[in-house]
Amino acid sequence: MALPKQYQIDQVEYLIRKIERGIKVLYTQGGEFNKVIEYGERREKLKDRLEELTQERYFSCGRWKVLHKGRRIPKSPEWPL
Repeated sequence: MALPKQYQIDQVEYLIRKIERGIKVLYTQGGEFNKVIEYGERREKLKDRLEELTQERYFSCGRWKVLHKGRRIPKSPEWPL
C-alpha cells in the first residue's frame, strides 16, 4: 500500500533537515570531511526526491509533461544547533 503523497513529502523534508543539522554538528565539532561530503550527497538526493514529489505534471499527447517545477527547499524551518 502506497503512502499518501503529503506524508512522503513530510518525511523527505524531515530527513533533509535532520541531515542538514548533522552536517552542521559535524562541521562545528571538526568531524571528518569525507563524512560531511557523504551527508551532503544524501541531502542532494533527498532534495531531488522532494522536487519530484512536489512538481505538478499532466498527461498530454501520450506522455507526461511538467506543468510546474517542484521545490527543493523544505517548508519546515531549519533546526537549531
